[in-house]
Amino acid sequence: MRAKLTIALASVLTAGTLAGATAAHARPAADAPLPLTAPYAQAAAVVAADGSVPRSKGVTSIVRTGPGRYTITLPSDINAEESVPQVTLNQSADWKSEIYAKVVNASTITVLTAANGAAKDEPFYFLLP
Repeated sequence: MRAKLTIALASVLTAGTLAGATAAHARPAADAPLPLTAPYAQAAAVVAADGSVPRSKGVTSIVRTGPGRYTITLPSDINAEESVPQVTLNQSADWKSEIYAKVVNASTITVLTAANGAAKDEPFYFLLP
């Protein structure tokens, strides 16, 4: 009887510990990107083809505004006009894809992606040093 009680108690303690560990490492809500480590960047982001942002740093928002068109908005303490934005296609992008970035104003950058000469949603990385 004592052995069964010890095993049962150990099972309860283990389940409780695992539940606590899971809650401590739970992912934030789907609309809140995970933090991104980029120590020398003012802003950076991993952007999916649909415009969702799984990881970011120093970015207010990224919105897909049309096929292959994304608008990146930065907080007021970051001035995009004083830096050179860098965008790179993700490895999963179409082989013949292109990507372009344009600083619109101090807080807005547009990114265009295309494949075979036509606008197309593609995943990319964004960095503002």
